[in-house]
Amino acid sequence: MDYKKYILESTGKAIRRHRTTMRLTLLDLEEATGISKGDLSLIERGKKNVEFTTIVRIAFSLGIQVSDLYRITFPEEKAK
Repeated sequence: MDYKKYILESTGKAIRRHRTTMRLTLLDLEEATGISKGDLSLIERGKKNVEFTTIVRIAFSLGIQVSDLYRITFPEEKAK
């Protein structure tokens, strides 16, 4: 399993879930964080690895704890 890819995708999905639950657009989040909507889109799709401080800015702007973005459960791998 590619753990890095899995973590990036899981974190991105969590960001998107929180953003859409709050009925925010990428433009709204861009204005709140100062991160371009293009970069936010890449982050949400798990295509961009960012510094932890960027994740903190996103979480703060969404009004959530950073830990809310990292509730990751790894799928069980089948024995070979």
